[in-house]
Amino acid sequence: MPQPVLVVVDVQERLFNAMDAEHRDEMVRNIKILGATARRLGVPVLVTEQYPRGLGHTLPELRALLDDVTPLEKTAFSCCSAEGFAERLRGLRPSRVILTGIEAHVCVLLTALDLLGQGFAVSVVADAVSSRTTANLELGLAQARQGGAVVTATETVVFQLLGRADTDAFHEIAKLLKWNTFTAQIYDRLPLAFTRDQEVFVQMATEEKRAALWGMDQAGTRTAVEVFVQNGLLERFLELVWRR
Repeated sequence: MPQPVLVVVDVQERLFNAMDAEHRDEMVRNIKILGATARRLGVPVLVTEQYPRGLGHTLPELRALLDDVTPLEKTAFSCCSAEGFAERLRGLRPSRVILTGIEAHVCVLLTALDLLGQGFAVSVVADAVSSRTTANLELGLAQARQGGAVVTATETVVFQLLGRADTDAFHEIAKLLKWNTFTAQIYDRLPLAFTRDQEVFVQMATEEKRAALWGMDQAGTRTAVEVFVQNGLLERFLELVWRR
């Protein structure tokens, strides 16, 4: 039975740092969720790298997750022009190609349009792609949709792949989605306290009504605590944790 194929486009060190800070960390989190889901369900994954000699390699955290996938190097913007990509994809005979990565309005878009032109069904995962600006991200998604691609979301793709809730795979992957959704809710409700640059983490023990907050280092932790106290957000945070 044909399966979809997940494609991770050019999520490389130097490119990632140039992306819109508001979206890039969310993009990586969602690609990791999609990658973990693909691994669990045996969905094939392809990874590309645009001129890695100059732009670096795929982010280490994604390389660790997809350690058995050899990236396909390219200099063309569309993955379809990368040596070996089209052949590997045709060999997999995918029911659908799921696109993620960088940039939404360039390499992801051009790949989507080329794939559509070749008769493939294409999905672009809106919260798992990024561009240098929000405007370019939105334009890229809009043009992909106009070209015939399905513009979708990480959770939609995951639940489509899982198919049903009475499996071990569902219970394993649902934990990732629950944490991702909770983190996004924290960001939305407490934007001053939780920034993606601070890399703030939360530890909860709801039975004992305790919550701890910390950052990647002592300075980050102090900053996070100061913001919590100064902006009167601690009570709101604890209330949200207890209602989780």
